[in-house]
Amino acid sequence: MTFDFRLAVLACADITQKVIDEFAVMTGRQYQLFEYYADSAAELQIFTLLQRSRIR
Repeated sequence: MTFDFRLAVLACADITQKVIDEFAVMTGRQYQLFEYYADSAAELQIFTLLQRSRIR
């Protein structure tokens, strides 16, 4: 049996989204692991990685 990195990444993403969904139930704030906003007429796409956190 060999380790399939792609399957591990997909499993991790699935687990992370489930935890995010549980957080939404507790707080009323819904987030997605991946969010995509696009203009169908765009000639260029920019990908960013954002972290939403606040230290109190």
